[in-house]
Amino acid sequence: MQAKSGSEIMIADNAEAFAQCVVELYENKERWETLASNGLRNVEQSFSLDVAEANLREILRLHGRG
Repeated sequence: MQAKSGSEIMIADNAEAFAQCVVELYENKERWETLASNGLRNVEQSFSLDVAEANLREILRLHGRG
């Protein structure tokens, strides 16, 4: 997964920074909803059944089995 910090996820390097991220999202509904929506879209685009199938087909094609 290639999530983008700030638009799809929040990244914290330590406990204090993590707590600040949690508070920010708790206090900012719009930011929470944006991150949630963008993060879900990223997961769907990276890990959906269709994506997994396409990746498997490509692997098999590359190895002469598809």
